[in-house]
Formats: sequence, structure tokens, C-alpha cells
Amino acid sequence: MGKHLLNDRGLALPVVVMVIAVITILGFTAVGVVQNQQRSTSRFADSQSALGVAEAGIHQYLWHLSENPKFYESDEYDDFISRIHTFENGRYQLQVNRENGVVTIRSTGWLDRDSSNKRTVQVRVRQRQLTDYLFVTGGGKAKGDREDWWISGDVVEGPLHTNGTLYISGKPEFKDVVTYSQKYKPHPNSDPVYVRGEPQQVAPLALPTSSSSLSHLKDQAQADDYYYQGRTCIRLDGSQLLVRNQTGEVETRGLPPNGVIFVDGTISKNKNSKWELGNGNVLVSGQLTGRLTIAAAGDIYITGKDPTEFDYKTAVDTGGIRYADEQGSDMLGLVAGNCVRILHYGWPGYDEKDKVNVAPEDITIQAVILALNGWFEF
Repeated sequence: MGKHLLNDRGLALPVVVMVIAVITILGFTAVGVVQNQQRSTSRFADSQSALGVAEAGIHQYLWHLSENPKFYESDEYDDFISRIHTFENGRYQLQVNRENGVVTIRSTGWLDRDSSNKRTVQVRVRQRQLTDYLFVTGGGKAKGDREDWWISGDVVEGPLHTNGTLYISGKPEFKDVVTYSQKYKPHPNSDPVYVRGEPQQVAPLALPTSSSSLSHLKDQAQADDYYYQGRTCIRLDGSQLLVRNQTGEVETRGLPPNGVIFVDGTISKNKNSKWELGNGNVLVSGQLTGRLTIAAAGDIYITGKDPTEFDYKTAVDTGGIRYADEQGSDMLGLVAGNCVRILHYGWPGYDEKDKVNVAPEDITIQAVILALNGWFEF
């Protein structure tokens, strides 16, 4: 008779127990993963909220600066920086460092329910400066309280600011930021083009005084022997200059080592006396390769032809002032103690009473312009 070994009896129970154990382990693992994810998600959300609290600290400090550019000198400054501030469901603390005109603001924020989860934001800011702009005016009105309007055909390639009112007519084009400090008055039928957005009202820009600015430039020009007395005509010819001082011969020179030319002399508010030889006026045009600042005690006139040629009919067309490399480092600064003007009537070699019309149909001006006690006009 055959015998059968029934050795599988009772095997089902251990198998069931093992399966239950595995399922239990997997269940606890799943619960642990979910809890960890929830904690991670909650901590991430708290971290983002703490970041918002830190950013609020930055905005609060910037608000104080906009209200008072010298907030750091006020009585409340020390208390503001030293204490911990409350914002919504969190807190923040600030650290501020000022060095070489740059303010570094460091704000650390956290939530009341988790002070260990901190986030920090750091920004560096500085006050707007004159060199941030291509075109700056102290106000929106010129001589006789006449309004200065931007009109069709005007194209401004860089940032523009006026401490006064911005007047717009026709379809001028502004390719960079436009700001004003008093009012914005577009003509009802105007259609200006603002590539970088609508004009914004901002605090007035602190402009340098004529005495300090011109004195510094004068010293630099004298140090390099690029100081002239009386009416001076300058043709920019790449990295060279053609210069005619008063009625002298045309002189060819390189660019000054420290980049400054200064023309001194009598200052006249009368446009009809611009040809007087003793006046500290400059006539300039041409193409520049390099960096140069031309400063005048009186007025600066931008011409459409070579001003060193006293015969207007044979003078070479220049088209105004251009950079040889518009995308490079070429840079011209025009600093006038009085006004900067596009020459309209008269020419250096002509009688002052001869009202010859020398206004160009089109003119390009690639320069940074500053009229300390006057304005820019045509």
C-alpha cells in the first residue's frame, strides 16, 4: 500500500499572517510617506510665506526712502533698524549697509508659528543719478515761461527725465523709460510711442549746481591744456578734433587724455550776441570715436555742418553729432552753463546781422546733454 505525506497541512495560516504583515508594513510606509509629504508641503508653504514677510521688510524700507531720501539721518532710523517688525502672521528684521552711494538691504522673515523656518531677501539699491539718463531738464518750460513740447519726428533713444512738466504733441517716439516730477500734459490729439511703458511720476532729480560742475571740468581741461577762452568751433573727426578758437587757424588735436574740453568767456543771455568772440560759447558737430566731455561757460550750439569752416556754402555736411560705433563705448557729454541749442540762424564766418538760415532738415544728436541754467531748444 502506498503512503502519502500530508506535510502541507497548516501552511495556510502562516502564509496569511505573512501577507497581513507585508500589507501592514506597506500601509504604515504609505502613511509615513503621506505624512512626510504633508510636512514637506506645509514647510514649503510656510517657507514661501516667510519669504513674503521678508519681502515686506524690503518694501517698507524702500517706502521710507521714497518719502525721505535721507531717512537714514532721521531720528526714527535707529529704532526702525534695531527692532523686530510685525507683518500679518509673521515678523521680519532688517540689516542695512551704506557704502559708496549703494544701499544694501537685508531682510529676514519668519512666521509666528515656526520661527526656525526663516527666509532672507537681499537687495542693492542706489539713488537715481544724472548719468542714468540720456536727457534731463530741470523743468518743462523754457525762456519766457514757454512750454517745451516733444513733437512728431522727435526720437529719444535713452532714458528721459524732467523735473517739471512733460509736454507731448503729435507722435514723438521714446525708446526707453520716461519720467517726470510735476505733471504729464499730452495734447488731446497726440499719439506718442512709449516703447518701455507710459511715463511715470517720480521724485525730482537732484541736479548739480553750475558753479561746482563747471569748476571741476575747468580744472580737468586746464590740466591737459584743453582750455579755451572765447568762442570756439569744434569738428569731431573720429579720434581727432578740428578746433578753431575765435578767428584763429584750424588746429588738429587728439582727444584730451582725461576727456574734457572747457571753453570759458563772457556769458550772455542774448541769443543774438552768440557770435561775439569773447563769449564762452561752443559750436560743435561731427562723428566721435572715443569718450569726450565738452563744457562751456555759456551756450553750446549743435550744427548740421562743420563749424570750423567759416564759409557755410562749402562747409562739409555732418548731420549733427554721431558716434562711430553706436553699439560700443563712444560717449559725448555736452555741459552748458546756460543753454544747449540746435543752431538755426547765422554762421561763425558771417556778419551777426546776416540771418542766414542754417537749420538742417534732419539732425541726429548722439550725446548726453546737460543745460545747467537754461534748457535745450531748436
